[in-house]
Amino acid sequence: SSPKLYWGPLFQDLFAKVSEKHVLFYLYNKDAQDGIEALNAAGRIKSYEGDYLHINEANFGGAKSNLFVKESVVVNYDVAEDGTINKKLTINYTNPFPPSDCNLERGNLCINAILRNWIRIYVPQGSKLIDSKGSEVTISSYEELGKTVFEGFLTVRPKGVATFSISYHLPFKLNKASPLPMLIQKQPGTDNNSYTIIANGKEIEKFPLLTDKEIKIRL
Repeated sequence: SSPKLYWGPLFQDLFAKVSEKHVLFYLYNKDAQDGIEALNAAGRIKSYEGDYLHINEANFGGAKSNLFVKESVVVNYDVAEDGTINKKLTINYTNPFPPSDCNLERGNLCINAILRNWIRIYVPQGSKLIDSKGSEVTISSYEELGKTVFEGFLTVRPKGVATFSISYHLPFKLNKASPLPMLIQKQPGTDNNSYTIIANGKEIEKFPLLTDKEIKIRL
């Protein structure tokens, strides 16, 4: 009955959704767009001095399987005595729900079916692939947006699990006198994926990725 009572909560919810990348903006006015990008509200891949990670996934299937799949990420650092950093990234997928009846002749909605997942991993430019597991195609590597990208593909079935992992060298060595800065950029539209950071066998931090996150890792 009093709309003004709702303006505050509505704006708070809008700011939260922008921060969590559920809302993005693109403006034709360049100066205005520069302002939007300064607020990190345009989804741009950032330049960054240090370690960087952005996992970008696309569902190539017609069903909305992403609604049912839970995703957890483990980032594992292994640092040699000379400061060389090897990194292993593991993504675990779980779909605990039964499949939809996808018979369109019966008028059913095919919502939960096989997730056909195209994966692109953005990492610091110059990173070198060591090994990979779980991709159903050969991993490809290329440069894009100032990053090195590792690209693969896998499927996740209803009531099934899948794991994708890559190991790679970072293009710089650790200065042991200072922590390693790391930026994780969240893919717009994703929600509450779990991240665990491990260094030399010790768990450093565990969190749900709600927005872009910068951390300082002491290795």
